[in-house]
Amino acid sequence: MEVVTETDEWLALEGEWNDLVDHSSGQSVFMRHEWLTAWWECFSRGRALRVLLVRGDGGELVGAAAFYITRVRLAGVRPIRCLQFVGSHSEACSDYLDILYREGCAEAVLAAVLEHLAGNRRAHPLLDLSDIASESPTLEALPRLAEGRGMIVERSEACVCPRLSLPDRWDAYLASLSKKRRFNVRYYTRQCLDKAPGVVSYHRDPADVLAALDDIVRLHREMWQARKIPGHFADAPMVAFHRRAAEKMARKGLVAVVTLGLDGKCIGGVYGFVYGDAFYYYNSGFDPERAQLSLGTVMVGLAIRDAIERGKKYFDFLRGESDYKYAWTDQRNLTMNLRVGYCGPVTRWLIRRAAQWQRFRRRMGRVLPAPVTRWLRRFM
Repeated sequence: MEVVTETDEWLALEGEWNDLVDHSSGQSVFMRHEWLTAWWECFSRGRALRVLLVRGDGGELVGAAAFYITRVRLAGVRPIRCLQFVGSHSEACSDYLDILYREGCAEAVLAAVLEHLAGNRRAHPLLDLSDIASESPTLEALPRLAEGRGMIVERSEACVCPRLSLPDRWDAYLASLSKKRRFNVRYYTRQCLDKAPGVVSYHRDPADVLAALDDIVRLHREMWQARKIPGHFADAPMVAFHRRAAEKMARKGLVAVVTLGLDGKCIGGVYGFVYGDAFYYYNSGFDPERAQLSLGTVMVGLAIRDAIERGKKYFDFLRGESDYKYAWTDQRNLTMNLRVGYCGPVTRWLIRRAAQWQRFRRRMGRVLPAPVTRWLRRFM
């Protein structure tokens, strides 16, 4: 087991890290070196880096985990030092985080992570892992190995991520929609592209991606300000993070940005990522003064068509059960939280209490206004 604590050392591992992601069961764009290091460069203040590396007999990287040391309040009461995933527990919204391991190496890598936790239990006795894909082998293997060591294990649901399975052709997807939905997609797309007429742009070059992202951020802010709600891009640090991440990822062809222009001005855009079999729909922005054009319907449709033409198998809407997502699909992915560690009876009780709070907040979040659910987070 190697432990990396310095940012420069981790930055130097880009090639090895991404090769491991490409060959890992935890394959996700949010596990790529570009995304995680951009997050760390922007949000590391007050956090201590702990990147764990497991190598095979020939020196090849067979497993890795990117953590940082922090404190969490269990049930809003008792702070405890723990390891959390780099990329987690922020408004950056990194879905499908995981411990990385090559095929056939899961048990050895996860056992090494637990061995590290055991050897440092005074410094950080708890693994507080979030946003793991529900189909990840980690969710079965890590608790089993941990319970064999006498550790506490607590699982809870994190987020629902609506996802669309894609056919080979756009026409085939349209045919799968209800008659009304199919009519709306075609009608509003014609209104924007033929009668307006609008210009659709697909951005690939890093400089073009950043310019288009700036337009999407502007439109996103205007859209949410019109509703008097702060959006994802409300604060400057979040925008700075996305510009850094998008620049890094665009160099590797991982960013998918689609914009719609009218009269020389961007009026709508989608910001996402492409990796493996998936198109990840991350965020969007639309001109609130052109609501009559139903830009959300048009732009999501253009993004889905782009994903199909790229040969992707899935269009992932990521976390959040907004109604508009279920207008396009009825499929859902789940992500899970997992807490594992060495704890006394009081801390064990608090961990279970915190899990109960999470389940309660999730149920209430489906019926209560957003400000109330944000207030409930203070007690997690």
